[in-house]
Amino acid sequence: MSWFSVLHEPEQVDVHFKEPIFAHTERFCVLSNELSEMSLIGQFFIATCVLVDGRAPIQVPLFSARERETLLHDVASHVTDCKIMHFQNDDRTVAILTGVKPDSQTLFLRQLEEGKLHPLVADLYREESSHQDSSMTGVPVLYEINRDSLGVSDPDGFREMWNFISNTFVKAESHITVMPRGWEFGEHVTES
Repeated sequence: MSWFSVLHEPEQVDVHFKEPIFAHTERFCVLSNELSEMSLIGQFFIATCVLVDGRAPIQVPLFSARERETLLHDVASHVTDCKIMHFQNDDRTVAILTGVKPDSQTLFLRQLEEGKLHPLVADLYREESSHQDSSMTGVPVLYEINRDSLGVSDPDGFREMWNFISNTFVKAESHITVMPRGWEFGEHVTES
């Protein structure tokens, strides 16, 4: 069996969403001392803002105080604005972070230039350019990965990163979408 299979598009289901009712919103900025390093979780979220689109908000569903503290410590300390939205009749809150601090952007770019980014982040963002090849047209194809057929890699910090993603995005949506840059689909992807 191959390490991937093509997913066929599911039937479209007509879904009616209720407007979310916000109970309240907290808005704050995390002050931090001079930063000399950035955690894997911080690098993972800040990378998109620095390398792809600095205006894009980082939105993270939160279900527990533990994930909230991790987000505030590892990510919010690198942004200029953080909102935590609470919903009525829901145990979930959503953190919305925007605006990478200039010092954090400089730190990230210095780590990138010096080859000090975590290997996971460096591999996801192999190329810095945000320009998409205009010759790439057509309908995207979805693939399911057969994890059992791949070798297991557990770089430092990955378990903590996966636990955070699992307890936030996967818990909220049952998946997380990651769009690596500079990757070409082929057998060599299994080595990433």
